[in-house]
Amino acid sequence: MRNAALALAVLALALGPVTARAADAPKGQTAAPAKAGQIPRADGSLLAGLGFVDKPIPLGDDGTFKDVMGRVAQDAQRRCGALEAFGWEIKGDDQKRVDGLTGSLMAALRKAEFKLTPVTSKAVSRDVTLFTADSKARRLLVLMSLSPATARDQMAQLVLLICDTSRN
Repeated sequence: MRNAALALAVLALALGPVTARAADAPKGQTAAPAKAGQIPRADGSLLAGLGFVDKPIPLGDDGTFKDVMGRVAQDAQRRCGALEAFGWEIKGDDQKRVDGLTGSLMAALRKAEFKLTPVTSKAVSRDVTLFTADSKARRLLVLMSLSPATARDQMAQLVLLICDTSRN
């Protein structure tokens, strides 16, 4: 993502700091068991059929994610069905980690025989990574957005949203 650490996506304005718990995760989204005092982490995306090496926090949705993805899907001439949301805490301006997470997700999708196509949408900032991922069996819409920390003691958050657009 180009200069993503400096970009404040529309999503970031709506979300604020990522403080979700695995208990808030959508049904069907898997989370690895957490040790005492640790936040549960997601093993993978059921919609994409992929596992995560760097396990994110499964995020709940108060309707904000669904609304944003619905507007983005409309711009892509699709409709979102099931939605998954994940987040990684990013220390400081760790662009290398952001690029690594983005690159590894895209590489895993390609390896799973998804065709990736960039998408633009008026609903989000141009600095948001947005693309469709289509295979023979699935049609997905993927959004990745880096939200800078809003306070000194907080970390930036990389948010990944995946919605199923197969039933259009």
